[in-house]
Amino acid sequence: MAFDSFRDFVNALDRADELKRIFQPVATELEITEIADREMKSPGGGKALLFEQPTAQRSICFIATDATTFAGFPWTANVQNA
Repeated sequence: MAFDSFRDFVNALDRADELKRIFQPVATELEITEIADREMKSPGGGKALLFEQPTAQRSICFIATDATTFAGFPWTANVQNA
């Protein structure tokens, strides 16, 4: 499955219930790392995280995930189960 934009990718993750949105402002220096670490260590490797308000200057929304454990990773990479 190819995505035409980052928004399409985020929407696909959301529809598959593989996305957690973080709406609160989060410091990029330490907080995002801690939150992502906790999520990746949760059962099943957790969900992708979309940080909507990172606090660093000139920062943008981004997704953090551990592709080695992320359950939805195969379909995001256009890989089908054998």
